[in-house]
Amino acid sequence: MSITPPIVQNEVGQAVAAPPFYDVVSAPASKWVKVTKADSNLAGGICRALLVGTEGTANLQDADGVTTTDVPLQIGYNPLRCLQVRTGGTADNIWALY
Repeated sequence: MSITPPIVQNEVGQAVAAPPFYDVVSAPASKWVKVTKADSNLAGGICRALLVGTEGTANLQDADGVTTTDVPLQIGYNPLRCLQVRTGGTADNIWALY
């Protein structure tokens, strides 16, 4: 039995197969790494989510290189795929989940 990836729309509205990581994202994390805020990429690359111990804001960069400041993060799981957790913001005790 093969799994057919779902169809999604790309940035110009064309129907395409979802990327290969699509099904993996919904699986439990197999690795978690303490984040040190820095203006550089996470050591493990793009994470699947952030686990936060102290709520607050964070400056995040997504996989496309777009940086957003003051992103609100709640205590617990935040399903945000990001490449960087940049300096600044008030959230603390942040873990990248892979």
